[in-house]
Amino acid sequence: MAAAGTFASIVGQEHAIEGLRRAARADRLAGAYLFAGPAGVGKATAARALARALDCDEGDPESCAPCHACDRIEREMHPDVPWLRPDGASIKIEQVRDLQLRLAHRPNEARRRVVIVDPADKLYPNAQNALLKLLEEPRLDTHIVLISAAPHRLLPTVRSRCQRVTFVPLGAKAIAKLCEARGADTARAGEAARLCDGSVGRAIALLEGDALDRRMKAADAIAQAAASRSAASVFATATRLGSERPEIEATLEILRARCRDAASAADAPGRRVHVRRAWVVTEALADLAANVAVPLVVERLAFRWGAHDLLGAERARATAP
Repeated sequence: MAAAGTFASIVGQEHAIEGLRRAARADRLAGAYLFAGPAGVGKATAARALARALDCDEGDPESCAPCHACDRIEREMHPDVPWLRPDGASIKIEQVRDLQLRLAHRPNEARRRVVIVDPADKLYPNAQNALLKLLEEPRLDTHIVLISAAPHRLLPTVRSRCQRVTFVPLGAKAIAKLCEARGADTARAGEAARLCDGSVGRAIALLEGDALDRRMKAADAIAQAAASRSAASVFATATRLGSERPEIEATLEILRARCRDAASAADAPGRRVHVRRAWVVTEALADLAANVAVPLVVERLAFRWGAHDLLGAERARATAP
């Protein structure tokens, strides 16, 4: 079995990982990378694995115990593998300036420094502009890894200065096997894998406690409220769901997965309906990412859901013989 936190431990991303492994072995790594792809598919693990490949005390992280350096990298305590994460809702310019001061000097003890920004799309625009200076003139002993599930939110100038490594959604069978390896019941692992939109991280979260059952019920409530087109029903549902963004986001991901499943099993007219509904949920997720209030997100979803249903009905009548 591959050691946790190494390139070999990452499932379903062979193309991305092999390119990084070859570059590390040949000492031809780029100064900056953008690890782009869905949440929970191995991007952060790959960033740690890259740091271990460069700074392992034993020279081979795939087979080390782990060593002192690899252990600290895995626990995010290594002084030369700093993580830049949001302070509140975003990563602020002051954090980037502090990083600039830190990177002005040589690494403390490692051969190479690896800076990991996660998630990079939480950088304020002025913080992104400050980060540009580091990306434009990187130290030879420093590599910067930006991690993002929404790379379009990064400035074009930032994206253009990074070598992009694309991570893809995982297949349901692979996710189910990973969940079962963590002790999940086969049936529940399969259900979580089907509803996680290709993210093993989301699947694992769904299997914690009653999360799967709770969020499936919430997804049903949203769909029923949206279909009713009743303002009172939508308001009651939005109020009941509260304002916890991670909870509503996970619920909407389940609802979107259900719409896609229904589309794949339906005939042509039904498929169009479910595809439209999946797109409506995608728009709601975009609203959440833009910090729209949760009750308003649900209200907009209901309006769009109903509007798309009405549009579909009108088109069906117009094309009927």
